[in-house]
Amino acid sequence: MHQAVAEAGTEDTNAFGAAFTDRWCEPAGDPVPVTPVGATDARSSDDPVLRDAAAGLPDEALLADLRPVAGVAEVLFDLPVSCRYARWHGGAVLTAVPWDGE
Repeated sequence: MHQAVAEAGTEDTNAFGAAFTDRWCEPAGDPVPVTPVGATDARSSDDPVLRDAAAGLPDEALLADLRPVAGVAEVLFDLPVSCRYARWHGGAVLTAVPWDGE
């Protein structure tokens, strides 16, 4: 299981990557848990932001909607060891896609 901690609503597309490299530290406050949704469910969602983010993802991908979170969010992705992460819509949606390393 992967844990991702990122600040919601940031326009800095490097903020998520920096959290794993330059700035990795425990959050100042308690993070808000965000439950990911599967790409197949997101593609049929009423929410156009989730539909757009999921459109090009494989079915096994997961998305976390960070829009309702004002501070630090905690997302647990139940995926294989290797994943690729991306942020969509100005950092509002976090995606995780299983990756075999190649």
